[in-house]
Amino acid sequence: MGALDTTPPFGIAHRGSRILWPENTLVAFAGAVELGFEWLETDLHLSSDGVLMCVHDDTLDRTTDVSGPVSHFTARELEQVDAGFRHSPEAGHPFRGQGIGVPRLEEVVRSFPDTRFVVDLKQDGLAGALWDLCQRLQLHDRLVVGSFSDRRLRRFRRLSGGSVATSTGPRNSVVA
Repeated sequence: MGALDTTPPFGIAHRGSRILWPENTLVAFAGAVELGFEWLETDLHLSSDGVLMCVHDDTLDRTTDVSGPVSHFTARELEQVDAGFRHSPEAGHPFRGQGIGVPRLEEVVRSFPDTRFVVDLKQDGLAGALWDLCQRLQLHDRLVVGSFSDRRLRRFRRLSGGSVATSTGPRNSVVA
């Protein structure tokens, strides 16, 4: 079964849900799956040690208890930040101090084996790491790869040889 072999319409839980739970966290993804979502969307950045991490922004400032570029932290350090710190339902901050960190993409796809993913390449240099993970975990039929960069999408398409579904880019380019 391919990633797109789903009877439409189907819902995609964007970042898990940044309203109900701290976005792009295992808590958010688990909550979305519990609500019945079969598709999760997440954003990807690389840690300083080259690990694919699920986080939207280039920096940690908006969503965690620390500041600075994601790329300046190791995967282990990113897993230890408080990703629930700024999530504020009515300013009660219910997820602060709950041990919710920034997850590795590998942990997320392993945690939800029956779930499919739309992944957004948020920075240059992710295509190779994503392709390696895709091959190692046999994720070809579970992913749709997107980006707001035609160059990033072309790079991933070249690496994958078209074996993984991709979105169009800003210029609606689907040709490698």
